[in-house]
Amino acid sequence: SRRAPKVQVELTGTSPLSQPAQLSLRLEAQSDISPLSKVSQRIEMFNFVTQQWVQVDQRLATAVDSVVSYSVTSNAGRFVEPGTRRMRTRLTWFGGSQVGRSRGSKIDQYRWSVR
Repeated sequence: SRRAPKVQVELTGTSPLSQPAQLSLRLEAQSDISPLSKVSQRIEMFNFVTQQWVQVDQRLATAVDSVVSYSVTSNAGRFVEPGTRRMRTRLTWFGGSQVGRSRGSKIDQYRWSVR
């Protein structure tokens, strides 16, 4: 069963191209939700053709900054909204115990590359 997210962030950007040949993302982040050994970090991109979120990465979160990179080279334009060229990514951290006031996740950098 899917657990409810503890931290969820949606990022929106604008692509310079409506039909890119390649779309890449790079996330640098960390989490201090405890116990960290049970916290998952998930990256999803929105597919504007199917109107659904597509999971592109999921792994255990880290307590220190870690970098995740992902590239789409096949039909990358499905992640760019026709007309507006909008791109959407959803970052989710879930699992572990309840998030206290000083507990959460930190995004140091998120970057799209469009070619």
